[in-house]
Amino acid sequence: ILKKFSNKKDVQILVKSPLGPIPIELDEMYPFAQSIFPNKIDSNTRHIVKENSKKFLDGKNEITYIDDEVYIEESEIYNKIIQYFDIRKISSIADMQFGKNAFRALFNGDIKIVKSKKTGKIRNIYCNDKHILSMRAGDGMFTLKLDGALKLHEYFKYPYLRVIIQKDAVPFIIDGKSVFAKFVVDCDDNLRPYDECIIVDEKDTLLGVGRCLLNKIEMLSFDSGMAVKVREHIK
Repeated sequence: ILKKFSNKKDVQILVKSPLGPIPIELDEMYPFAQSIFPNKIDSNTRHIVKENSKKFLDGKNEITYIDDEVYIEESEIYNKIIQYFDIRKISSIADMQFGKNAFRALFNGDIKIVKSKKTGKIRNIYCNDKHILSMRAGDGMFTLKLDGALKLHEYFKYPYLRVIIQKDAVPFIIDGKSVFAKFVVDCDDNLRPYDECIIVDEKDTLLGVGRCLLNKIEMLSFDSGMAVKVREHIK
């Protein structure tokens, strides 16, 4: 199926699930691959899924495709198909997680995808030999590296994806300390706990990258407690 359809711009491969149709590029992301469902789904849930599926597929031609052709793994054509699909997958996840066109910022060079030897799953992504992203096995989403943050910081306008801190806290971040709520002066309205974020000063100078532990209201309200767990910082 990937061979026949993955390179066609007007075709979207979907996976059927109890949550409705899911683009195949996102099938390992939370909550699709991390949810547990009963063997039998109640009629109300079935009705909701059916209605949502109808809305999603409205105006589209639906094709059920069955093919008995077999493509040998590690063949040249197989590898090309997988490489193309991997790029589509990481691009879709990047846009879903970081925002529309994030893939343009992150993957604008020579891309190298490193997979687990044990599972074959995507684990690390490099652009022009710089480590920009790691994929978390637990939820199928990305952990942002400093070189990836540099790309997003350059592409997206202030204050998108950013947590802004007071100048007095800058030396602590550069020293590898985490961001505490009392030093936060502002942040992107859409950031939530466990989102990846870019840490900047009030002049929008990139300081580091980390994971939010609070949302904006909490960051600006609390006088104590950690707001962002810093993963990497500028030297």
